[in-house]
Amino acid sequence: MLHTEQNFITEQERVTVKQTVLELKDLWTTYDLRPTINAIQKFSTLGNALYLMEADNQFPPCINSATRSVLIDRFNWLYQKICMKVADQTGKNTQLHPSLTVPGFHIAHVPGAYQVPRYHNDMSILTYDREGSLEHSYSILIPIEIPSNGACLEYLDEHNQKQVLPYQLGAWHQWKATLHHRVGHLLLLENEYRITLQCHYYLNVRADTNYIFF
Repeated sequence: MLHTEQNFITEQERVTVKQTVLELKDLWTTYDLRPTINAIQKFSTLGNALYLMEADNQFPPCINSATRSVLIDRFNWLYQKICMKVADQTGKNTQLHPSLTVPGFHIAHVPGAYQVPRYHNDMSILTYDREGSLEHSYSILIPIEIPSNGACLEYLDEHNQKQVLPYQLGAWHQWKATLHHRVGHLLLLENEYRITLQCHYYLNVRADTNYIFF
């Protein structure tokens, strides 16, 4: 259900992506959720994360077209690389979703401990596309920056037991959209970041095409 490939992007590509994300800080959207005991929940995204807009009951989602255009311009090479990877995996035509969000970044940047209490899955695409196939729907995460204490995904296995997937810099981490998962426990020191590129893809059955979105 989980799949990891090391070195999807090179070290130089990873550094370039990190620098670009930091350069675009004025376009970050910051979320300050209710803190838990001994943990904070403040983080930012670069790009509109569909799952966060759904949490705010934004139906249809209010996508920032200007930010979307900037992301396509600055990360076009990376998006093309992701599309080619998915196309190679599936044997299907693959492209960015024409109207939804494009792949974006989840950024933790406030020193302290983070803990996300809620497990979730990524199966809401049928809200937007009734021709989507959940059987062919996946989530992708590429670690761009990891703090000194590490970063990971926590998920529930087939026995409903918690498992941990440690992140690897520049790696391709992929799992089925039906998997219950959450951001793993995280500790950031001063001037540290956890930056991950995140996106999802699904197969539109009628078009026989994979669409990628954030």
